[in-house]
Parts: sequence; C-alpha cells; structure tokens
Amino acid sequence: MFHPPDCLFFLAVVAFINGCPAAPNAQTAKTGSPPARWIRVESPNGLERRDLDQLAAAIPTLAEAVAEQHWDAVVKSGDRQHETRVSGTSPGLLSLLHEAADAKVQSGRFLAEQDVRTKAAVAVISVPLGKKLFKAGDPVGKTIVVGERELTIVGVVSVSESPRIDDLISEVYVPVTVVGELTPQRERRSRGELGRLWLKAQSANEVQPTREVVERTFHKQHPQVEFTVRSAW
Repeated sequence: MFHPPDCLFFLAVVAFINGCPAAPNAQTAKTGSPPARWIRVESPNGLERRDLDQLAAAIPTLAEAVAEQHWDAVVKSGDRQHETRVSGTSPGLLSLLHEAADAKVQSGRFLAEQDVRTKAAVAVISVPLGKKLFKAGDPVGKTIVVGERELTIVGVVSVSESPRIDDLISEVYVPVTVVGELTPQRERRSRGELGRLWLKAQSANEVQPTREVVERTFHKQHPQVEFTVRSAW
C-alpha cells in the first residue's frame, strides 16, 4: 500500500512518462547521418552542366538537382594565404550539407540562383578559413583571391566534421559558372566541367526508381562514357 508521499511521487512519474514525446530514431538523432534521399552521379571523364539539365528534364519530380566541381587552390587575402579545397556549386548544396553535416549559415548567406546566372564574383567560406585569413571580425563583405580572381565574401558557414563526408566539405564555395575563370585551362580540359551531380528524390521510396531513370538517361546520352550512380554514401 502506497503512503501519501509515495503515491504522489508515483503519479508524478506516470504523468511525466505519458507526457514525453517518442524518442527519435537513430537516424534523426544522429547529427551528420547520411541523407537517405540523395543520389550521386560521377564519371572519371567528367560531367557537363547539360547533363544536369537533361536529368532534371527527365525527372521533373526531383526535390534538388545540384552541380559540383571541386579542386585544391591557394586562397589569398592580403598577406595571408591558405591552400584548401574550393567547390564550384549551386544553391541546393546547402540542403545536402545541412542534412549530412548539420551545416548552418553563421553570417551572411549561401550562394543564390542569381549568383549562378550572373556568374557573380562571390564566395561563401567556412568558419575555420575565416579565422585563418581574417583574425577577427566578420569576413562578410571582405575579399579573397582564388586563382587570379577577386571574390567578395557573402557568407560564412559552419559544418560538423565527419570522415564519411570529407569529400563533400570544402572551405570555399563559389558559383559553378565561374569555375572556368578560377582554374587553369589544362585542368579544365583534364577533369571536365563538373566533377559530380547530386540529385535528391522526393521520398525514400523514389530513390531506386530515380536511380534507374538516371542510369537510362545518362547511358542514352553517353553510351561510351563510364559513369556511376549510387547513394550519396
């Protein structure tokens, strides 16, 4: 038989348990879990922006279609410089970075569609690179030099590091349409316009059908080209 204090304690515990929301599953609880709806398309011969346009036209239900090319470059600001990875990409990459690495815009903004259309001389940099090049203060509005091109910083992003997504994270993000102006011509010829495409299906159930459409479409357009279509990780 419960004594009054014991009874009150028991009722409080029951009320607490009944009021608690269900525990999140392992995938949603774990920061940086591999996004289940993303597909990556790669080719050792390189890809072209028209490949992305053709896939987007063949699969109008895609939630995101992202182009990317990355390379190592020396990034300069005044008398400071740092060799790091630079990615030419499109705005949708932020969605992938957020799902895979809990990316957040800490200051300013990420790349916009207008930046891509107008070949804007802008860049988004990582928090660590900002600290290396600009000891104090907000880097937004300041400039860096990549190749021979001066770029205005429009945003600063933070990401959670993970060995599973190391090949996704860069320290500088620029519009994919300015990649040709930032890299030597010999490098552009050797690797193609794009390094990979990221496609996001509308739901987990649509991932496999989407992959099959991607494979058929790409093989039809490039029957002699080697390529891979697989889950993001």
